Amino acid sequence: MADESGKKLSPPYVSYTSFTSFIKGLSETHVPDRIDKTVMSNYSGSTVYALLPALQWLELIDEHGNPQPILDHLTNANDTEYQELLNKLVKEKYSFLFNGGFDLAKASSGQVIEAFKQQDISGSTVTKCMSFFLAIAKSAGIKVSSHVKAPTVKRSPVNKKKKSAASSNPSNVPDAEDRQSPEGTEKISFTLRGMPDVVIYFPAGLDEETEIKRVIRATVFNLEMYYGVQLEGDD
Repeated sequence: MADESGKKLSPPYVSYTSFTSFIKGLSETHVPDRIDKTVMSNYSGSTVYALLPALQWLELIDEHGNPQPILDHLTNANDTEYQELLNKLVKEKYSFLFNGGFDLAKASSGQVIEAFKQQDISGSTVTKCMSFFLAIAKSAGIKVSSHVKAPTVKRSPVNKKKKSAASSNPSNVPDAEDRQSPEGTEKISFTLRGMPDVVIYFPAGLDEETEIKRVIRATVFNLEMYYGVQLEGDD
């Protein structure tokens, strides 16, 4: 499955809370003729850019944002109908977990992780995709083995030797304001209490509001992907 640009879509990795709140919001209003970021103004940029492909992967919308009939059915369903629709949707879209390769009700985390990795995803994306699946499967009344857990995101080990050397000789560590910006960039630095200064380099000469917003959203999204966390409070 691919988006409008032809890029293959990954299974949903948006937070399930954001997904359900969006569906609930539509049920309390109506499904617009097109689903795009303008109907998600109460969500953070990173959530929007994860929610839209999730809706497309689940085929609730097409690659142009046009709502599909199943979206109308979900937003108009009562609790029982909603679970039944969701159950059918999950088994259809996550067919790689229900194709007889293993019994999901008795599976291990390793089996499910391997199945997700075969969808051309890796790292923290696997964790997020599995977290979403486990949540939607529970809502759909699908039994999943209690052994199946989303994997913990592994952090890169800190080089304690280098850190110690720098700490013992502070003069070797340039102050954030003294560091030279790479050519074509400008930097923003700020202090976190009890931690080294944070320095972020951005393309120089940004003046258009759309360009600035694009850089900010991309920065937040990539930091969330790197650390495997999401700013839920921004939703």
